[in-house]
Amino acid sequence: PTRFNSGADVERAAETSKRLTEAFRAAQAALVKNNGINSAESGSTAVTCARDGDVLTVANVGDSRCVLAREAQPPLTYATDPLGAAKKTPLVAVDLSSDHKPNRPD
Repeated sequence: PTRFNSGADVERAAETSKRLTEAFRAAQAALVKNNGINSAESGSTAVTCARDGDVLTVANVGDSRCVLAREAQPPLTYATDPLGAAKKTPLVAVDLSSDHKPNRPD
């Protein structure tokens, strides 16, 4: 979910999103122009996360994902060793983006 503290956060995130989109499109155009790459039959991946104060803006292209490690509250318990002994982890993974797969409807 997207959460903003103010209208200024929304504006900053929108501007950052616009600039990241422009950068990804420029990279695509440069690959096609300079290398003759047929983007219909090739692929690439990229993940970018830009922080502006308390606002994170994430952009990704291709089969890639941005993941944030965050402190788990309370620490999670899971079994990892061959004997099944319980261990605690102070971190939990949070997906900040989703992979662009060919079978996605969007």
